[in-house]
Amino acid sequence: FMTQVKYNAFTLPQKPLNTALKKKEKLFQIFTQIAGKPLIGNKITKKIKPNNNFNIKESLTEFKSSGTNQIADLIGTDRTDAFDFLLLAYLDSAGYSERSKRKSPQKQFHAILERYIFVVKKIQHVIEGSESNLATADIIQGDARLMELADQSIDGVLFSPPYSFAINYLANDSFHLNFMGENIEDLKEKMIGLRGRTIKEKYSLYVKDMDKVLSECARVLKPSRFCTIIVGTNDNQLSKALNIPKEQVTGLHKIFIDLASKQYIIFLKLM
Repeated sequence: FMTQVKYNAFTLPQKPLNTALKKKEKLFQIFTQIAGKPLIGNKITKKIKPNNNFNIKESLTEFKSSGTNQIADLIGTDRTDAFDFLLLAYLDSAGYSERSKRKSPQKQFHAILERYIFVVKKIQHVIEGSESNLATADIIQGDARLMELADQSIDGVLFSPPYSFAINYLANDSFHLNFMGENIEDLKEKMIGLRGRTIKEKYSLYVKDMDKVLSECARVLKPSRFCTIIVGTNDNQLSKALNIPKEQVTGLHKIFIDLASKQYIIFLKLM
């Protein structure tokens, strides 16, 4: 969902977004009525039982129907891409509100909506005149440790690794996941960095999983093509997660260099 919304943003019409910004108070009210209101400062991940998934997804379908009609009237278009963009802004703002008490949910939504629309306008300004050159995207969902892609079939790989052994993405995105009807307990057993009981065990499994990811990158890349990995500075997070002094931490970038060398991926530049 998120990937599709971001891809659609390249060609999203700005007029309904400007209208949404002018009517942001009413828009927030509609979303709280049909998607729920976040609990301010609530960092506890809600559990979803597997037998509830169908009902939740069923309500999601009803939401798309009733919510689309109300918002279409408000912003003057029934385009699904515009609706989904506004929905993502609301879900993200709700997630922030459940992790922080700095702003009210309404102010958080207004701030995020303004920022997202600003980014859309900025990107569209940059690509203005070359929209026809945009490539089409085939968005697929899978496991990076075992990709359903043929050997030497990809011209380039670009990704940023998760830091889930140090950051609880499921707790951060619990509002989104509950709304989408995802089974959080099931995701814990699948996501890289979340498997394992202790932090050290999770970290060990994380490194092994990322080794598999890099192996897959090497497999699907065509010869002499680039694999670009964006790794953040996270020594402080690793220090806290592993309970060791910061100066004893082996940064993720160094770990990725070691893992990549095993797959004959040569690092050309480290920034």
